Amino acid sequence: MADMPTVTRGRATELSFSHFICTLGVAIEAERDIEGPLLWADPGFADWLRDAELAWETATNACYTALDRPPKAT
Repeated sequence: MADMPTVTRGRATELSFSHFICTLGVAIEAERDIEGPLLWADPGFADWLRDAELAWETATNACYTALDRPPKAT
């Protein structure tokens, strides 16, 4: 076990930031699903909107983690 590398604070920040970037990509993709002039009339719109809102919430929390700040209370 002595040979195992320790996760340093810098490495933890790097991993947190990488996770944030991934969640940001998911949120942007989810947002694209709700773009369009008549999509609100589609029966699946409510599900797409919920998915986009959850994706942005996840990305926001990942950002707070990367910045080493507590997430906003919802």
